[in-house]
Amino acid sequence: MAAVLRFDRTYVSPSNALSYSYQQRVTHTMQSEHCHDRVEIYYVLHGNRCVELSGKALAIEQGDLIVIKPGVLHRATRASSPYCERVSLYFSELSLLPAFLDDYAFFDLHRTRNQGAWALDLFSSLLREPGDAQGYDAFAQAVLVQILYYLGRETINSEKRRKDSPAHQKIGKVIDLLNAAYATDLDVPELARRFNISASHLSRLFKAETGYTIVDFFHEVRIREAKRLLLETDLKVSDIAERTGFGSLTHFGRVFKEITGHNPLHFRRSESGEWF
Repeated sequence: MAAVLRFDRTYVSPSNALSYSYQQRVTHTMQSEHCHDRVEIYYVLHGNRCVELSGKALAIEQGDLIVIKPGVLHRATRASSPYCERVSLYFSELSLLPAFLDDYAFFDLHRTRNQGAWALDLFSSLLREPGDAQGYDAFAQAVLVQILYYLGRETINSEKRRKDSPAHQKIGKVIDLLNAAYATDLDVPELARRFNISASHLSRLFKAETGYTIVDFFHEVRIREAKRLLLETDLKVSDIAERTGFGSLTHFGRVFKEITGHNPLHFRRSESGEWF
């Protein structure tokens, strides 16, 4: 594995389409958040940092990498290491962004099998070559494309590992059960008992896999069925509430309005074209 040359360095391409800064310094905490008008790839070569963005604090270890979209507020703060060596790579061509990226994407490469050796090699190559050498701009662009290629591959591999994980498979079975049991009074403790797992652990796994709490997901399932019954049958609202597992008409009406923005009767009349 190539050694990283240790010096501060800044590069800006002639077209200003790509730039980077390399720094090794005692870590500090930025006083305020900031954002960039270009994509930032932040890679830690040695030490560690904490990056705050989108309401989260991410611990960036040696070998980890984060991609941040333009306009996303963030700031770097001190972590456990007093020293950090990092490269921040910026580029403006948004069409190069992989489809996976939302506001940001975090890659904890130090946990992968080869510990992100490709990232160290590619970022090291940027620093090893003289920035004023003929053809360096084309070289730097080629390195950027390779970095984004590997990040796309890491995303696919990570998603495959997630789908193959026992936790993902268990949550898939929980979802199947919730979709089938909307008319019952199934609750989190009963779910946990059926799957031989603690209620708190099941709740954490479910939230991590789906982005929903179990209760919110079950409400979505029940209201989806309630909407179907409202539009496809002449059942009374009270009967629909009972058929979709709600213990009271009041509770049904409150949850229905939270999810759809309408009360059940207004939804039936507006969606069917039957107005007051």
